[in-house]
Amino acid sequence: MFEALFPHMQTNMSDCDISSNFIEPNDLNSQVSRLQVLLASESFTLDTECLLQTLERCFLICAAESLDKQVFQKILPTAHRSLLEVVKAIGERTSDNEKIHDLDDVKHKLQFCDGLLVFWWKCMEHVSAFKKIRAFYVASLCNNLPETIKIIFEHCKASPKTYGVLLSGTMQELKNLFLRAGAIFKLFFATLDGVIVFDTDVESETELLTKVVDAHGSIASIANGMDTKTYIEISEAFAKLAVDYQSDIKYASPNSVITHLAQMAKDASCLLSTIKDQNDKNVERTTLVVMRLLKIVEKLTRVYDTFLTYETLLCLIELSTGMHGYSYLNLTKSGGKTISVNAAPFLDTIFDHDDFKQAYFEFGKRTDVCQLNYHLLTIAVMKKLNGMSYEHHCKWSLGEDSILDIAFMHIEYLQGEIVVGELRLPGNHEIGERPRLCSIYEATLVPICDLISQIPSEAFYTLELLLLKHLLSGRFWSSLLSSDVWCFIGRC
Repeated sequence: MFEALFPHMQTNMSDCDISSNFIEPNDLNSQVSRLQVLLASESFTLDTECLLQTLERCFLICAAESLDKQVFQKILPTAHRSLLEVVKAIGERTSDNEKIHDLDDVKHKLQFCDGLLVFWWKCMEHVSAFKKIRAFYVASLCNNLPETIKIIFEHCKASPKTYGVLLSGTMQELKNLFLRAGAIFKLFFATLDGVIVFDTDVESETELLTKVVDAHGSIASIANGMDTKTYIEISEAFAKLAVDYQSDIKYASPNSVITHLAQMAKDASCLLSTIKDQNDKNVERTTLVVMRLLKIVEKLTRVYDTFLTYETLLCLIELSTGMHGYSYLNLTKSGGKTISVNAAPFLDTIFDHDDFKQAYFEFGKRTDVCQLNYHLLTIAVMKKLNGMSYEHHCKWSLGEDSILDIAFMHIEYLQGEIVVGELRLPGNHEIGERPRLCSIYEATLVPICDLISQIPSEAFYTLELLLLKHLLSGRFWSSLLSSDVWCFIGRC
């Protein structure tokens, strides 16, 4: 695969420009200077074979301990700068109405980008061949390579808007750039995972580590919407680094993980929201992607639970509502193959967070909330509360913000689901009995009654006011639910 993406790797030393023969092969500085000249081409023309041969000479001469200081520090910023310049030049050309049809010039510049990526692959390949190497000796590579991949990914992602009529003529070149950049970054992660060693007792290496982890999260976000496989693979790489180096990241910069965790939760929520309207084939594919993404989000949420920001928690609650909605969507479907999403473990993870209660109630006040999914989450939370003592859940039930109040209010929004009766949820059953499904109305009534049965007599006045509020609200389903609860109390 990689050989197909990087055909320039098979080079012939005699193909290099003849002037290279006049440079002393063991003179590292001369070789590095030549690389700088080749990479800084103002005409965006690159002799790729000569570039790779010269780079190979540098690697043969230079010891691993001197790699960053004598080679990478001098040539990688030049390569990065050249990429920035050529991408800027492409943007200027595609936005120039007078030169917008100059396809050959744009292809020429894309070929220059291609040559630069081949150069980066060669650098990465050399480092990956070591058994182990300290991050200090390849610091410039760790700093510059992710930024290079970002530029390529962002350029490819924006191309449908920026290239205009030139897009069809450059589609293959852009696709190749994206694939090659993805292959390089995949090798970079493999090298980080098995070859590059970060001495986290050294502050500069810890900073470099957090920067690399942050870059993986950023690049995964860019890849979302471009290529699902690349997006998931980079997201999984990000998660592995974040978990493997959790102690150092938590100490130095936990936000380098938390920010991307929030975005991944949003991405998973978005994917879940699209499933209902997809055909069976797309549903299966999308759900498999969501399952992999959910594993990442769940793992990072568990590992970094004490560092979750309030905004991140809101994103996780939104995801939890989507998971509950999808879980019960599966129970409603008949026939075709479905893939289950177990929402309970994820709720267990976020429920114990100190700010979960406040975030849950605030999330419900949003105007864009899916009322059905939020109500399904409410039912799940009430079931969890029923497993606790009254002292633990009294503030949930009868506090200023009351989950009982939420349940009574939101049942009114679900009139369509109640009347049609297609939505089925797991119902109560005795030990030894077969599991059964029940309506959403019953699934709401039962946990409410369970919670109320634990309320002591001295707190009953507050409950009475709540029940009267909804009984006399003029909303049919809220009033009916309150009436049924009164009947339950009367039988107790």
